[in-house]
Amino acid sequence: MKPSGVVLCVVFAAAALAGTVWVGRYRGETPTILKGTPKDVPVGPPIAASGPYPTAVADELEYNFGAMPVGAKGKHDYVIRNDGQADLVVMARKEDTTCSCTVGELSSDDGVKPGESVTVTLQWEIKAPTEQFRHQAIVRTNDPEHKAITLVVTGQVDETLKLHPASPWTLGEMSATEPSVVTGHLVSPHLERFDIQSAQADRETTKVEWSPLTPEQIAEMAEQKIKCGYKFTIAVSPDIPIGAYGDTVNIVTSEEIGGEISLKLAGIRKGPLEFFGPNYHREAGVITMGEFPAAEGKDLSLSVFVHDLESDLELQDVKQEHNTVRISMQKDEKFAGKGQRYYLKVTVPPGLPQNRQRKNSEKVDLFFNHPQAKQTRLIVDFLATPPDL
Repeated sequence: MKPSGVVLCVVFAAAALAGTVWVGRYRGETPTILKGTPKDVPVGPPIAASGPYPTAVADELEYNFGAMPVGAKGKHDYVIRNDGQADLVVMARKEDTTCSCTVGELSSDDGVKPGESVTVTLQWEIKAPTEQFRHQAIVRTNDPEHKAITLVVTGQVDETLKLHPASPWTLGEMSATEPSVVTGHLVSPHLERFDIQSAQADRETTKVEWSPLTPEQIAEMAEQKIKCGYKFTIAVSPDIPIGAYGDTVNIVTSEEIGGEISLKLAGIRKGPLEFFGPNYHREAGVITMGEFPAAEGKDLSLSVFVHDLESDLELQDVKQEHNTVRISMQKDEKFAGKGQRYYLKVTVPPGLPQNRQRKNSEKVDLFFNHPQAKQTRLIVDFLATPPDL
């Protein structure tokens, strides 16, 4: 049995598909192979009206490459054997896909002789992270029982660089007198080495330091199956507002693909001011006001409990990112519990439609006369909608 040279080469990637036969992203359903092709138009090599016929046999239809990192390339050969009594013709149609098709040299101009075989090489490059990699290529033959042969490549795409623990890194309850510190690692299960070019936090109160992992430290992390990495130590100054704390550390490495890492930090600084109320998420410091007509506006009240202050609490200043809300505060003169109680009213006045949800939410900094709680931050999340048309 004499195998021919490479017949066709299929190239595809997780993000951008380019190949020589049919390449498609698997989504758990059968893809439409012949888009826009009438049913009465033959597809593939002509099939003889009567025998003898070729018989296309592929001992392997699916190949699993295991795990590969983003940016890696791979290839695999599939052998199609002709066990029939006539020449086997293998064909790739450009019309079946947006990919370009290329057919290389066969063992003869007439096709694959009985008893011989032909090799199909599939090549792939992984350009983007994906939980499960699955691509396929279709080759067509003049075997009436195997007009189309689907060849599949599967595997697991692993990130080149990983954070341990995964983002966000939690600072927990943050100190008011000394820096709050969290440590973790940025590692690679594939690279022998990579460099940290910069690591900068968005807020000045966050300081970032890193150092390469030693062979002993890597050995201690054997369960993670890493080859190299860095230990990060992140310290947040106690000079931060009371309430939920969040920051982002932007890490830039020497890797071109997947080399920029966004590390989120989360914590909470408690103090002598405690906020409670409907739709107020204390751990995140977020007031969720929901969706409402912009022409009507909306307001919401929080209870503020004050401790360790002999005089009345004064709201001295309010600063906000988009200037979309109004803040007012009134003391509860009838409160008989320990400390003081105030009502903080947050108002979105009637006006133009605006989207202040998630990353566009309003950040409000409140400044008080309390010596231990001079500043706190509230995040106001809402969607003011236009009138129905």
